[in-house]
Formats: sequence, C-alpha cells, structure tokens
Amino acid sequence: MVYAVIVLACCCPARIEATSGGLLELPVSPSGALVYSRQSDLDLRLDTTWAGIHGYRPISCTVSARSPQTADRQIMIRFFAGNFRNDQPSIVVKKHFELPAGKLSASTKMLVPQFVEWRSIGCETWVDGVKDEELSMNQLPFAISQGGQNYTALLLNDMERIPWRLFRDIRGGPAEVFDSPTGELFERWTEYSTFDVVVTTPGDLRSVHERYPERFPELLKWIRAGGNLWICSVGKNYEQVPEVEGYLDVENENDTPVTEGSMILERGWRFPKVDNTTGDALAQYSELYSALETENEVQSVDQDTPVDSRQWFAVRPLGMGTVTVFAAVEWSMSRRDAREITWNITQSLLGDRLSWEERHGTDPDKGNENFNDFLIPDVGAAPVTAFQVLLSLFVLGIGPLNYFVLKSREKLPLLLVTVPLAAAATTLLLLTYAFTSEGLGTLVRARSFTLLDQESDTAASWTRLSYFAGMAPAEGLKFPADTLVYPILPSMRMGDHREQRRIAGQRRDLVWDGQQKLTRGWLASRTPTQYLTVTSRETKKEIAFEGDEERLTAKNNLGVDVLTLVVEDHAGNVFVSEKIANGKSVELSPSTQIKAMLVLRPLLANNAPQFPVGTYETLPMYGGVGLMPFSQNLMETQLSAITSAVSKGWGPGSYIAITDRGMEISLGLDEITENSSFHVVRGVW
Repeated sequence: MVYAVIVLACCCPARIEATSGGLLELPVSPSGALVYSRQSDLDLRLDTTWAGIHGYRPISCTVSARSPQTADRQIMIRFFAGNFRNDQPSIVVKKHFELPAGKLSASTKMLVPQFVEWRSIGCETWVDGVKDEELSMNQLPFAISQGGQNYTALLLNDMERIPWRLFRDIRGGPAEVFDSPTGELFERWTEYSTFDVVVTTPGDLRSVHERYPERFPELLKWIRAGGNLWICSVGKNYEQVPEVEGYLDVENENDTPVTEGSMILERGWRFPKVDNTTGDALAQYSELYSALETENEVQSVDQDTPVDSRQWFAVRPLGMGTVTVFAAVEWSMSRRDAREITWNITQSLLGDRLSWEERHGTDPDKGNENFNDFLIPDVGAAPVTAFQVLLSLFVLGIGPLNYFVLKSREKLPLLLVTVPLAAAATTLLLLTYAFTSEGLGTLVRARSFTLLDQESDTAASWTRLSYFAGMAPAEGLKFPADTLVYPILPSMRMGDHREQRRIAGQRRDLVWDGQQKLTRGWLASRTPTQYLTVTSRETKKEIAFEGDEERLTAKNNLGVDVLTLVVEDHAGNVFVSEKIANGKSVELSPSTQIKAMLVLRPLLANNAPQFPVGTYETLPMYGGVGLMPFSQNLMETQLSAITSAVSKGWGPGSYIAITDRGMEISLGLDEITENSSFHVVRGVW
C-alpha cells in the first residue's frame, strides 16, 4: 500500500478557525524532496484545502513533469472520499485533462460534492490510459471536512476593517473561515456553495470588481442562488451604500447621496426586526420580499429597546440571497460592541440564514422528516388490491378447482406436479405485474421556484425532484455544470440509525466532462429517490410587457407555457391572465391585489406537498439522525411569502407565473415523464 503525507493548510490567522483539508503529493518522498513517478516521470499534487462540510468542495489537481513533454499527455484523475464507517468511498469523482506538449505542468479543478464528513480520501491516476500506481493512493484515514462550526465564512477582506469577533461569537461558537490571501474571486459560482457568508468591505469589493470583471458576476450568481454577502464599515450613516449598489447591479432611481441612515429605506433596503423570539421566519421573509411602506418601518433611534437593526446593519434581497451592510464595525471594536452586533444578528432573519442546513432544508447526511410528503402519487406502493385478487384466484384454482378437475379424470397423483407449477406460474405473474404495472421508464415529480430578474438577465432556480424508475437508466442522471445536486434522504424508525448512515454514505460516482454525469448510486430501480437542485445563470427569457395603467399586454418568452399570470405594474396596478402559450401575446385583465390573491392561494395550497395516506408524517429519530424540515427552506419560504397574509403586494414591476414546466431547470434525463409537478416563476421587469 502506498502511503502519503497530508500537510494541513492553515490559510487563516491564528485568531480565527483554520480551514480543513490539506495538500496531498504523490509519489511520496520520505525526505520531502520532489520526486517523480518512475512509470510516467510525473508528479501529482492534490490540494483539498477549503472550508465547509456540505456543498461542492473544489479540489485542485496539478501534474508536473521533470522536463518539457514531447507530446500531449492525457491525464485522468479519480478522486474519492468517504466516512470511515463504510468500507467504500461515499463519493467518487472522475475528470480528464491534458498536459500539453512543451509544458512542464498542467492544472485542473474538480468540484466534489460533500454529503458526509470526509474521514478518508484517496485517488487513482491514469496517464495516457495506463494506471500509474505511484500516482495513486488507497483510501487513507484522514479527517478532511468535519462539523462543529456554526457557520462557514469566506473573507475577501481588509483585515483592519473586519472585526474578528464576528467569527467567534455568532450562534454561540466559532465559524470556520477561509481567508483568501490574495482576495481572488472564483471562476464559477458553484465554488462558493460550501460557504454560508462572504465577508468584505467596500474597498475590497471595489478592488475585486476591478481586478476580476469576468468573475465578479459569478459571486452575484451565488448570492442570487441563496448566498449571503456581508459588507462591513459602509459608514455610520450608511453613506457608502450607493457605491455598493453599483457593484451589485442594483438599479436605483434615487441617486441622491445618503446622509442619514433612514434614507436607504427609499433605496430598497430594510432594517430587520431584532426580536426573533416568535420564530416567525415567514413573516420576516414576507416583509423582506414584499412591497412595504417605508414610513411604517421608521423607529426612533433613541428607544431604550431597539426593535430593528438600524443601529448596526441593513439588509436587502438579491435574488434568493441577501446583502447585509454593517454601519460602523472596526477591527479594534470592543468585545461589548461586538457582542451587541452579533446578538442582534442572531435575533434577526440573518441568524437562520447562517445555517447551511436551515437554508436548504436538508442535511445530506441525515434523514428528512418531509421526505414522505413529496412522493409521486399512486407510484411505488405495493399493488395490494391486485395481489389480493390474484392470490384469491390462485387459492381457488390450485385448491378446489384443481382437485375437482383431476379427480373427475382420476388423475389425483398429478397434484404433485400441478401445485408447484401453478405456484411458480403465479409467482412469476405477480412479479411481472408488479414490474410492468408502473412501467419500466422513469417518472419525476418536480416542484420548482425561479426568481427571474429581467433587468439583469439572471435567473435563480431551486427544484425539488422526486424520482421513481421502473428500471434505473444505465447512464444515470445528467445535470448542467452550473447546477448543484443534494440528496434528500428518507427518515428511519428509531433504532435504524445504522441503516440511515449506510444510505447517507452509499457510493455515488460523478464524471465531469463539461456537464456532471451522475453515473452510479444516484438512482436505483423501484426506489423513491429525492434531490434538491440549485441553479443560477444568465438568461434572456422573459415576459415582455407593453401598455399603460388601464391596458397591459404580455408576451410569453419564458420557453414554457404559462397557466396563470398575476402582474403588478410599475404604477401598482394589478392584472391577471390564464393560459399564455410560449411565444404568444395576450391582453391582461385588470384586477386587484385581493382578487389576485384569491386566484393564487388555492393554486399554491392545492399543490403543497402532502403526506399520503399510510405514511408517517414524523418519525422518531435516534443515533444522531435529526429532523430537518424541508418545508422551512428558502424555496418553500419564498413560495409561502407570495400569498402570505402579511404581504402588501409583490412590488412594482413584478409578476407571479404558474407554468406547465420548469423554467431554467434540468430533470436529469431527456426521456422522463413528469407527474404532479408544480412550477412557479417570480419575475421582476
């Protein structure tokens, strides 16, 4: 067995928690000197340094040659990681890249999904189609990603302007912090998926915007997909907010300088309530995403007990994510001041958003109490009635009828032959019926929510997928490279925690080749399987509007048919329509906000996930398998906020569209049938 030495990479100062992972170099050199494989004359380095336990962890792969290559070398890396409880890896990711002729080195980056804690890693390397044993390593016990931190932060920072206490005191424990030493932005938004928050300052935001103009939109895509951006030290009166808005592509008709804190209310910012004792997350999100009258939010700063966050921070939504600006926080701020800020963060809507599991409503390593509320109707259950009928006919035929026929012919000894033959034939019939009654194809039930910003040509989509395959597709599932895929696992009965861990840690294979191919372990035959997918991308799809306060025409360019459309124009007038085919235009009917709510509420209520008869709504957990309600994640909260009783509207220049198929989402297969799906688009125009 080949052993390797992994050096922990500590990219953060000692004052905050270090990152996890480290550097793996092959072949191994006992002296530490650089050595090359005797087979391929190459050296391999895998850097797993990162932060976070869930999401897609970037693994940097670099091959180096002793001398420039005379021909192109084809490299294939299979990286695997898992939990020591299992005898096989939990995730296996394969990727090809090339070491060009004349070059000394080549690098690639593969994104590896983290569904369980990594307690072991390994790799296999093929050079020009031949496995190089010296560049390969069996699973080595080593803790790469572990829980225990309250949230995960990425610093794009001026360390003198960001108080380190923000990363120690929030939620009662330390954060795991990845401090980017160069302030470099990532190439793809999916690389941010392990982080709960990105922290920076206006100066650093300006710097990365100028240095990485092609990568900055990827940071915005991550925020729109549900991420959190914190910007420290924007001024005591929030005077640097207009500059920040410019970097975020936030259009604002109010271009006047900000001289008082309350002025940012007119620019779309909010001061969240800091009394979170009721735990009414829906009310807070409805408040954040609805059109509110700013005068109702004004409070006296001199109050002894503040009811909102204006003294410390302000928030505005960006897609499904949030941007938070902190008024005046400095590195040298006192412990008391820091505790005051962090306490109010935990008491506002920001507190729940700092948890990866709470934002997504699922923990890929544990069972989900809402798994049974999204099964495909009338699929996957045993055909009890049909079996009872067939078995009753079998009993009557093999017993009285068989006996009567053979006795009348004086051939009763043949019972020794007819009974087993009939039993075998009946068993085969039952199995055939069970497999063919629901077909051999794949069914999916999809529930999606898309935030479409037509002003910035961007869309962020969350989709819950529930599969049932009569026979699992041989090639597995395929998703675009800009889509994150997370398992939603069923809950187990008390005492079945070992089975739960086995399911969570089962092997899954992924191949990167421009898209992600989920080849092994992702979809089993005749087994209800669920995933959450998150997508954020640029798009030109839209609903185009023309008209005035009395008449409004809508042209559907979403790429899907619209079943119901509710529109609030820029003057606050409400219009509704039904059934707009893709590419068609219709004149909308004038309505009111109350009437529009009466249209939307039954649609959302009738299509809400429900537990079918005979399933457990809640199962007792045991052995570290905790409840994680999907019904409270960002997608479901956004859907509930559309028809919330505290909502005063959807905002000028916005619409709600119920569509026949999902917009900007992938179902994983080209040949697949949707069953009982529900798709909602919330757009801004």
